[in-house]
Amino acid sequence: MSRDISQVLSAFNVQCDSIVVAHLRLDSRQVNEGDAFIALRGHHQNGEDYISSALERGAVCIIVDADSDVSAAKARLIRVPALSHCIAGIAAQFYQHPSKQVCTVGVTGTNGKSTTTTMIANLAKHCEHPSAIIGTLGYGQPDALTPLANTTPSNVDLQRILAELTPHSKLVAMEVSSHGLVQGRLDETAFDVAVFTNLSRDHLDYHSDMTNYAEAKLSLFQRHKPEFSVLNADDEYAQQWLDKHTFSNLVVYGRKPANHTFKNFIWFDDVRCDALGFEVTITSSWGTGKLRAPLYGLFNVYNLVAAIATLLTQGFELKQLLCAAEQLQPVAGRMQAFRAANKPICIVDYAHTPEALELALQALQQHVPGNVMCVFGCGGDRDKGKRPLMAQAAERNADQLVITSDNPRSEDPQQIIADVKAGLSNPQYAVCKIDRAEAIRYAIEHAPKEGVVLIAGKGHEDYQIIGDQRLPFCDRRYVEAVLREKSA
Repeated sequence: MSRDISQVLSAFNVQCDSIVVAHLRLDSRQVNEGDAFIALRGHHQNGEDYISSALERGAVCIIVDADSDVSAAKARLIRVPALSHCIAGIAAQFYQHPSKQVCTVGVTGTNGKSTTTTMIANLAKHCEHPSAIIGTLGYGQPDALTPLANTTPSNVDLQRILAELTPHSKLVAMEVSSHGLVQGRLDETAFDVAVFTNLSRDHLDYHSDMTNYAEAKLSLFQRHKPEFSVLNADDEYAQQWLDKHTFSNLVVYGRKPANHTFKNFIWFDDVRCDALGFEVTITSSWGTGKLRAPLYGLFNVYNLVAAIATLLTQGFELKQLLCAAEQLQPVAGRMQAFRAANKPICIVDYAHTPEALELALQALQQHVPGNVMCVFGCGGDRDKGKRPLMAQAAERNADQLVITSDNPRSEDPQQIIADVKAGLSNPQYAVCKIDRAEAIRYAIEHAPKEGVVLIAGKGHEDYQIIGDQRLPFCDRRYVEAVLREKSA
């Protein structure tokens, strides 16, 4: 896409020379020949420091705040009043408001965003409705993703990505993080459907308390005003919101209650779990039926019902969606199972909050009763308060514990493990191994063949951050390698 930047900026009362621009870029390292570099002054970095680099890489113009004192070739410098406040609008205008050209779904919540967005896209695909995702796993078709640095991209990158996806997709399901909402990355993005999964402790190093965290999530519904609002009626925060706020075209989902007054709903009950997956009965304002899927965990029942509710608002038929659900496969690193003859089932999951870890372990106890071993750790330079809570969740629900490193970053891994162990009532029963590969191997070798090993915390990630180094390491690939080696 190329556009005359003068025509775009005229809508913001900015006059400049006619310059054809290929793309807008906030990161000078991503600038290509013909792009415009937006030298935004942020909290941690000043884009104006990278103007020379952007010009060297072929930027045809530089957009700066009107009060900036930087100088460059006059034909290349464009001054915009209050740049940080109108950058989302400029990006949306430049890319011709792509969120209005496709069904756009935003999924927010502490846990389940990646899984729910991927389920939405895959269910739609099975119904011959090409769809894409944007989030932690990357962006694009679910089976061909381009990596992303953040769960929710910057407002400039988000508009560019949406514009890239729109010609090939009828629906885009994106993860909406609390950081992205607070920082305005979703500004100027129109949502057909907004989905709330759940809320539990996470990111308090950023939001300071649960009230602020919850308000950030709520803003997707109150500030961005989606056409349809899909809420988990069993979540305590959603229940509070339903008492205090109104939601546009509300649809609720969850366990079937004894009675209710909701107009649009999708309930499940009669949950049955086995080694192959789950089956539940669906009762909804769109009809009834049996929902079967080759997935583990009650939380995946919630995620899948949320995905179905989303598509029901867009005219999909319940019967068609129930058929499509039987063909779903686990999302990469989300309760993803690995098996080998005479070895324990290994499950790799992204669970990195106390609630998510507890739910994952409880799910495995339901599906594969018996010995459940858990390998987990906590990230460095992050919320230290959740470390003992993670330990307590693991101790309550696992039969054996192996505590190891996650992404220690600048912290001493041994100290992180000590902080985790402090939450255990019987720390003597936990095996501690700093090296994550060693911890995973130990668990596989010491778990009984009829048992299950949950490797939690990193899921889809293929790296570890140790100190200031980003080192290659993938739980999934390492598990596969150990199982092949031991079963050969």
